[in-house]
Amino acid sequence: MSEDSAAPVSAAPAAVRLVSPGRRAGVTIAVLAVVGAAWLVLQAYGLWLGPFGTSGEPREAIVVQDLIARHDWLLPKRNGVQLPRKPPLFYWLAGVAAHARGAVDEGSVRVPSAVLSGLACLLVAAVAAVLWGGVAGVVSGLTLMTSFEWLRAATSARVDMTLTFGLTLVFIGLLLFRHAERRVWLVLFYGGAAWATLSKGIPGLAIPAFLILLLCVVVDRSLAFAWRLRPISGLLVVLLVGGAWYAAAAARAGREFVSIVVNENLVRAVGERHFTLGHRHSVGYLVAVLLAGLLPWTTLLPSVGMAVWRDRRSVDRWDPRLTALVWIVAVFTPYAIAASKRGVYLLPLYPAVCLLLGWWAAQLAGGTAHARWLPRVLQPLGWSLAGALALLALVAGAQHAGLPLLDSAALWFDPRTAFDLRQVAAANGARLAASFAVASGAAAGLACAAAARRPVLTLAAMLLCTGALVFGVRAVIMPAVSAGQTRRPFAAALRRAVDPATLRTTANLDYGTLFYWDEPIAEYDPESGEPAPRYLLLSEGAWLHMPATKRQHYRRVPGLTVERGNNQGYVVVVERVDA
Repeated sequence: MSEDSAAPVSAAPAAVRLVSPGRRAGVTIAVLAVVGAAWLVLQAYGLWLGPFGTSGEPREAIVVQDLIARHDWLLPKRNGVQLPRKPPLFYWLAGVAAHARGAVDEGSVRVPSAVLSGLACLLVAAVAAVLWGGVAGVVSGLTLMTSFEWLRAATSARVDMTLTFGLTLVFIGLLLFRHAERRVWLVLFYGGAAWATLSKGIPGLAIPAFLILLLCVVVDRSLAFAWRLRPISGLLVVLLVGGAWYAAAAARAGREFVSIVVNENLVRAVGERHFTLGHRHSVGYLVAVLLAGLLPWTTLLPSVGMAVWRDRRSVDRWDPRLTALVWIVAVFTPYAIAASKRGVYLLPLYPAVCLLLGWWAAQLAGGTAHARWLPRVLQPLGWSLAGALALLALVAGAQHAGLPLLDSAALWFDPRTAFDLRQVAAANGARLAASFAVASGAAAGLACAAAARRPVLTLAAMLLCTGALVFGVRAVIMPAVSAGQTRRPFAAALRRAVDPATLRTTANLDYGTLFYWDEPIAEYDPESGEPAPRYLLLSEGAWLHMPATKRQHYRRVPGLTVERGNNQGYVVVVERVDA
């Protein structure tokens, strides 16, 4: 067998043989226990605490409502009429959760993202622990779990984590297959591709294909490895699993469904100007949101990069670190070229970044890597954070005890935000003060550990500080913020004020109102010739820009207003005066 086609089983680089076989199982189990416990506290807890306060979550939740109400698992719809823009895997998972719980509520629709995030973190932690030891496993799993963008997607009722989990399976399956060519890793690889395809369409196939291309052309300079992946049988399985749903959906919905598939998967990528697409940004924007999304671990990335560069002579083409770097490029490049760009699109590369963070942490712990400049940055940062968080803990605790320290908040914030701050501190000030106090102590420990040049203690303090802040924000602050932004009170007031049979909505749906209305609202099309409804729900912009000849037939229903628009916008209810 030639060098190009030789399997890496007998030539694994030294960087992947840091844990003896006898210790691997015990170390891995301990790592999984730590990461699993952290997941329960930081992501699983609090899924039901806050209502929907944005438009994105109820947009997906109303599809789940339709799936449960009509038992249509093939093509569930928005408001019972509009086809969704994404494949159905997320809706299937949320439907199972809602069926088990007996209700389509906020938590049941968020559960799939949280569970898939936990599984991805456990998988990444286990791989890092087997390759590089317990420190690497804990750091990889917890940094992934607490990265800003990952955490936000993991606790939201959105499809992004479903796609990310599938592509994480692809990445891990390929990484392990490069290390030891076993059939089980191909099952992981192609199973992940099929999962990702049913999550968000073409990216589930395009990114793995681009990864294989990069490995063969740039790294191996041979197609031998690609053939050992059994691409024909694997691709047939992926197309059979994903294509079965696409064929059935196209047979039922016809041209409308095909148009959605083309627009979401092709037009959004190439950016045809005659289509209206959102999220048009530059490559620089994509880099900026990636660095922001990886916070607070972005501060460590320069040290990780320098460690990889210094160790480059020990990296051969089978090395997991090289596979991780190629995966980062394989995910970033297509979205850099595509016209539509969002930070959440880059979530599939986060596991690779955090694997490298875990390797670097293991090197620090073993004394084979050094970050001489990093303590000089972390020491003042730690003391600054400790002081600021201690002050926040004092203010929250005092407000909870009845001392009105936040009464002056209106000087720095708008009145509604100032009111929310006082309410949060008064109702949950004890928990918030405790979270800030723990985070402050951990930040002080971070500064001390950095000054003493104790890398393991430094990383532990960073993880503890981040975890305490995450818990305080998710368990206390965000539920209060979303309670001030949700459409739930508006939907309840609307149901009391109007007869549901006389209410219609425009085609521009207000997803939050629809979710809390708990059933479809028939759409009104003025061009259809049907009689105008007595009550019409529409955006405030549409009402203000309605021609005067039409506006004269309606009056705005008093009292039915939303206090905050945020990213949902403002809505109004108008009544026909010439009924």
